[in-house]
Amino acid sequence: MEFPTDFDWSVYEWQKVKDGDMVVLLQVGTEDDGIAMIGKIVGEPEAGESWRKDGSKVHYVYISIFDAFDPAKEKEFRAENFEADFDKFKWYKGHSGELIDKATADRLFERLNTVIQGTNDLQKDALLSFIKTGWLILDE
Repeated sequence: MEFPTDFDWSVYEWQKVKDGDMVVLLQVGTEDDGIAMIGKIVGEPEAGESWRKDGSKVHYVYISIFDAFDPAKEKEFRAENFEADFDKFKWYKGHSGELIDKATADRLFERLNTVIQGTNDLQKDALLSFIKTGWLILDE
């Protein structure tokens, strides 16, 4: 799957977003809803012209991508595998994002780290290394 290594995204609760926060982008509105990308915020939110092109302003964050997934092919990343343990997430409805509490974020991080290890042959702490340093360190 071809995907960008980084891009910007508009955020609603921009005052609460900070450099280094983990980002999980969901694919919704399909038969295979689930996790499409994992990355982290780089830098601070910046005000800009709205993507709606209606003259309004929004805040954007720059996101560096760790990895992207196709839930249609990589069934481990489908929403149905996460929704019971993370039942407060809007797994099947589009929205501009939501901040989650640290305990939930830590649980999701651990779960994703385990799933990624099982599918991509990455070392145990590859996601942690990326979130902390910005670099993906692979076993040689």
